[in-house]
Amino acid sequence: MKEYEVECIRCGARFSKDDIVYTCGKCGGLLDIKYDYSEVDAGRIVNAKGEGV
Repeated sequence: MKEYEVECIRCGARFSKDDIVYTCGKCGGLLDIKYDYSEVDAGRIVNAKGEGV
């Protein structure tokens, strides 16, 4: 399941979420996390919340 991917904001290069990278290996640009919300199991998140205050 791919919930997100890492993408360079300068050149658009994409990296696997399994790679440990902090800057783009191609251009040295900063990386951004691109979430695929259609892949996120919202029910799991809602059920994981506690009762609150």
